[in-house]
Amino acid sequence: MLLAINVNNTYTKIGVYSGARLALNWRLQTEPGRTADEYGVFLLGLFEAAGAMVSTIDAVIVAS
Repeated sequence: MLLAINVNNTYTKIGVYSGARLALNWRLQTEPGRTADEYGVFLLGLFEAAGAMVSTIDAVIVAS
């Protein structure tokens, strides 16, 4: 599965793709002061709330 993260000035959009199919998606307010660790904990919480396993992610793309 592919984790795609698009960071814009106002919102950060996160999608999880299974092949060409968008399996999960979230839109968050971008917080420039948030640390990488904080984003990591936040992402883990999103996956847990969705009942998804982080271990299924085998690729990540980050765009801005």
